[in-house]
Amino acid sequence: MSLKVSINNGTICIARTPEKVPLLSDTFENRRQLLGDYCMLPLGSFPFYNRYTVPYPITPSENEKLYLFRELTDEERQLALEQEHTCTTAEQAADLETMKKIETVFGVRLWSDEDEAELARQAEHGSLEDADEELASDVDNDEDTGGRLETQSETDQSLYIAVFSHSKKLFAVIAARERVYRYLVRFIYRVKKIHFTKTDLVFDLWAKLENPYHLNVGQTRLAISEARGAAVDLVQEKHATGGKNVKQGKYRVSFSIPISALSDFSAGENSPVPLGGNLCSVAVQIDDCSAIYLLSKKASNKTEHGIKHSVREAWVPLTAIYAQDMALHVRRTAHGTYIFIKRHMEPIEYTPWFRFMESIPVSALLFYVARLMNHLPFRKKVALFYEKYSAKAEEGTYELFQRCVSSKRTRCYYVIDKTAPDYQRIKDNPRVVKKFSFKYYWLFFHVNYFIATDSPIHLSLLNANNRYIRWNCIRHPFIFLQHGITYLKRHGEWSTYLKDHPGEVNYVIVSSKKEKCVVAETFHLNPDHIFKTGMPIFDSCEYKHINQDSPDKITIMLTWKPYEESLDNYEDSTYYRYTLQVYEMLLKYVDRSQINIVAHPRAYDLLMTTSLHDLVWTKPISEVLKESKLLITDYSSVCWNSFYQGGGVVFFQPDLDAYEAYIGKLVPQADEYIGPRTFTIEELEQVISAGVPDGTVHLDQFRTEEFERRYNEINEFHDGKNTERVYKVLKKHKFI
Repeated sequence: MSLKVSINNGTICIARTPEKVPLLSDTFENRRQLLGDYCMLPLGSFPFYNRYTVPYPITPSENEKLYLFRELTDEERQLALEQEHTCTTAEQAADLETMKKIETVFGVRLWSDEDEAELARQAEHGSLEDADEELASDVDNDEDTGGRLETQSETDQSLYIAVFSHSKKLFAVIAARERVYRYLVRFIYRVKKIHFTKTDLVFDLWAKLENPYHLNVGQTRLAISEARGAAVDLVQEKHATGGKNVKQGKYRVSFSIPISALSDFSAGENSPVPLGGNLCSVAVQIDDCSAIYLLSKKASNKTEHGIKHSVREAWVPLTAIYAQDMALHVRRTAHGTYIFIKRHMEPIEYTPWFRFMESIPVSALLFYVARLMNHLPFRKKVALFYEKYSAKAEEGTYELFQRCVSSKRTRCYYVIDKTAPDYQRIKDNPRVVKKFSFKYYWLFFHVNYFIATDSPIHLSLLNANNRYIRWNCIRHPFIFLQHGITYLKRHGEWSTYLKDHPGEVNYVIVSSKKEKCVVAETFHLNPDHIFKTGMPIFDSCEYKHINQDSPDKITIMLTWKPYEESLDNYEDSTYYRYTLQVYEMLLKYVDRSQINIVAHPRAYDLLMTTSLHDLVWTKPISEVLKESKLLITDYSSVCWNSFYQGGGVVFFQPDLDAYEAYIGKLVPQADEYIGPRTFTIEELEQVISAGVPDGTVHLDQFRTEEFERRYNEINEFHDGKNTERVYKVLKKHKFI
């Protein structure tokens, strides 16, 4: 008997050709035995885009064979999208229906009118009625099609199906053609080393291609993004042997890409490698399609040779270099995929002092000396306080530091860049440390606790090339003070603060019971590590000092979109377009001098490259919020700070679907927003025309009793004593 696979009426039919063709004159049981094992698999009964193990046994002679590979028809594709999850096997009630459906597999008739009459007779007597009813509901129910597709956009592509055997199992997969090829032609590899030389980025691998189904395999090339690559010859094997013996000399390959091609925007004929992260992959030409295999090595929490490793080490650069005004390095993602990072060099990185202190020998020496000294008895612990980019002292962290500095248990220091506007104000405090000074490096490697409103990497440079700096950022507890209430945008899978991410939070400050529930779920924290004290940032604000008599200042502050950072022209971004739309609309109702445009810190430099650069607020954000009678924002947590001070808030969310698709569903329910919610510029203008009819902001239109009640449930503290409560909690837990 040989295995045969076919698709009939939206169902994959799997069966073995009988040695003797069943005849209608045979009894039903004889026909069933002659037919042998068979399986019915509706097209929608298994997850799309992932390999599914078919519950059907195969023999050794049937292993490593491709039984079906073709594009789904429009009708089959629609059936696949609409089918309910079911898998029907040869049970008593299903036997008749199954045999009827697979008639075309063998080209003989397996179903008779007498069989149907017999089924009706048995159903009438109740022996099969329940089973037959179940079968009908399984096939006909088309209510639920969710959870099987990776993204909606992928369902718009042509879908292919493959049924194949491998490792003594039968598999089925429905996916885009390129993805199916990745299951049929297997790229087996082990990464030996990835490193920069003076001229090249070099990849050393053991690698081979397994092509047991004899597909037409052409050119193979290493690719970084889609812009740069290098051709590579890989050994092709017609038999599947797996990766156990891949570390052999015949599989050793080494290929390189010139650094000039990676760093220079004008080098070569291809498009430049974009700024930001670019995945490292191997592209294999199969037929007329390019199958992309990502290079990866999964990190894990384990101990090797006495060293405890963490999945967070994936963010530690494996190799790094500076070239042509670019900082370049290779690290891994949370999923272990190798990623090439490219960014412009910061001014500090050109200085000899920085190059010396962050050289590998010096950094390694400081790192390991600190590890040794941490074991000395009677050594005082070190806590470092800082804010975003170590360039601020406006979010309440400095005031908390001043309260903690007298601690006898812990030496507390505040780190700030000497070019920061706040530096001159606080520099005379002996515990204030200049960023990138020798004292800064010494303390950074001796730290025990990070206490701040942003992740530990803000003590250095974002996407820093220094592996020891990045390593040290993940080795010590992070106490997250927050710079805004976590009750608007959700920390999506991209967030640095999530578990096993580089800025993983160990302890966090919140402002209400509602926020505590959200934070516990988001950060996967023990409730005992969440301190409901109120945030120090609010103590620097006067509660409800803005009233109807205050100047009629309107502030536009939208939040940054991570997916728009790499745009070549930032005027193509929704951030710029929506900011401009709101600004031009406001000019109909108020004078230009009454409008402030505030850029999110991550979007500031980008917005300064646009036509709005002359209008962008350049002073601290805390100062503009103190005079904002009305704030227009989309998803920014500054709404809580502005409302606390007495201002009104309007939400403008024209890109809600796209934003939630990337970030995740917003936290508040529709009845929890603290101001009017709009989704188009026309809706926003209606709200503004009603609340600012004569150039005056009427607060009673934006701060109703209902909005006040909602706010007090999300921020429970208004007494200006948050800093003192945080201090007591830190002392109670012996952090200071």
